[in-house]
Amino acid sequence: QTQASLSEAIQHWAALYLKYLDILRTLESCYDGMVHPQKRIDIKIVLELVMARILELKQLLIKWNPVHPDLIAPGCEGPLPWEYVNFDDILVDLKLPPKALEVTIPRYFKEELVDNHRTRDKLILALKALKLGENISLDLEPTVEGETTRMMEMTIEEAVGCLQRAERGRQSIARAKVLKNLAE
Repeated sequence: QTQASLSEAIQHWAALYLKYLDILRTLESCYDGMVHPQKRIDIKIVLELVMARILELKQLLIKWNPVHPDLIAPGCEGPLPWEYVNFDDILVDLKLPPKALEVTIPRYFKEELVDNHRTRDKLILALKALKLGENISLDLEPTVEGETTRMMEMTIEEAVGCLQRAERGRQSIARAKVLKNLAE
């Protein structure tokens, strides 16, 4: 009876694991398409919670997955946990392709990694210069490659003209969308 209940529990955890992987893919694409910074922060928090839950489920599956009898060596207390979990039956039951098992790595990891490396490199250069006695400024603010750090100087008339051009462009794009929708 315990073997049957363990098998049902593994089936349940495996189904949850696959559903959480689908949720991860959906949230990751939602995060990438989100423009609003406040919503991106909230989606990122949920995305990290989903990744944590996926890891918990994977550990449960590894811990309680029945080991193939050929892997048990005679004289050993028991086999080591095996990282591979067979999802074939669950994929067939849920009518999912094998691609559903692919774990997507969120793109924001790469973005944050680049920013962290840039900040780290600046800090190392500053510490190295400090140690060698050179005098450099420590600028830890992330900057875009090729971006100048000084402020652009413009008169009020130039600034107003720039804003007016941007507003006219925005209005033209909005009008074009309305006309396109009316034409359809």
